[in-house]
Amino acid sequence: MIIYRESKSEDIPQLIGLIKQLGYTVTENELGTRLKEITSHNKGTVFVAGNDGHKIIGCVHAMIDTRFAG
Repeated sequence: MIIYRESKSEDIPQLIGLIKQLGYTVTENELGTRLKEITSHNKGTVFVAGNDGHKIIGCVHAMIDTRFAG
């Protein structure tokens, strides 16, 4: 069974592994800072998908983008 939830700071080490699969390099400190920035203004969040063993197998960054003109 796949479980979906908002990410937590404890997920950072596993998220780094997913990001590396996409060819990007990021440290735990950098990712922690970015995660805080994303969630601090209530304009976005990061969702993770995990299996029953709590291994994260995917993630998505969702954000609200309000524009003055489209």
